[in-house]
Formats: sequence, C-alpha cells, structure tokens
Amino acid sequence: MADAGLGALVIAGRGVISQYGYLEYVTGWCPIIRLGYAVLVPGREPVMVMPTASDAYYAREATGFSDVRVGGQGDVISDHDGVPEGVAAVLAEHGVARGRVGVVGLQHIIAAYDFDALRAAAPEAEFTDATAMISELKAVKTADEVREVLRSGEIADAGMRVVMDR
Repeated sequence: MADAGLGALVIAGRGVISQYGYLEYVTGWCPIIRLGYAVLVPGREPVMVMPTASDAYYAREATGFSDVRVGGQGDVISDHDGVPEGVAAVLAEHGVARGRVGVVGLQHIIAAYDFDALRAAAPEAEFTDATAMISELKAVKTADEVREVLRSGEIADAGMRVVMDR
C-alpha cells in the first residue's frame, strides 16, 4: 500500500463466484449474497461494513474482528442502503478520506450506484482500482495450497471418469 501511495484499501465482496475471493482472502469471510466491504488502514485492525445485522454477526464470528458495522438494511429493492456511506465514515474516522484509496473489485464487483454513493460520501478521496494488488498476493501459493489444488484436480478427474463410464 505504501509503495502505491495508498492510505487505505477498500475491499469488496459478495457470495457470487468471481466476486467473493478478494474479501474472503483478506478477512476469511464474505457475505453469502449481498455486497460487503472491509477497510484496511495500515497499522490498524480491518473494519468490516456489512449490509445487514446478520451479515455483521457472521462476519464478527468468522473473523474475530472487533469492529464490524451494519451499514444498511439489506433490502435489495431499497433506493439506498447506506453501506458506501458506512465505508466513507470509516475512511474519515481513520483520517484517510482525503487521500488516495485503493478499491479492490472496483471494475467487476462494486455496482456503479455504490461507487457513486461512495464518491459522494467521500468527495475528497481519490479512488483508484487496486484489484491487481490483491490478485498478485493471491497468486502466491503455499505448499499446502498447491497440494489442495492438485487434490481438487484429482477429485474432478475422478468425477469425470464416473461420468464417462456411465
């Protein structure tokens, strides 16, 4: 983050294939359906902003983080749910709402409406896509992770053999 000149990272995720991995990787948890965020400021525990009280409860249980906030009602037909404003409030509380803020998932996870709401709530922040930063970290695998990937391939191969036999 320091090398990129970022005062904070905002990491988005939801339980949709291709949209949960960054948040799950960094925090160990991601909401099942709705969009949730983690805000990372160097030297501080991550703060999560969730759309419902139940999402916040499960995030707190899974991560052990002490600061997990509810930013909305989780109503998918609501005009406004307050989660982006909750993220902006965290940035302001940590004194980084006037600097460069990296957003992980900016191009493919965060809805345009949410990003517009975030920019409106933190108008002095300069938001930049930081997805590649976390992608590079995720690409590095431990020996245990490599073994699990290979094991997953073996399971898939076994399943395909059963299908072909039938």
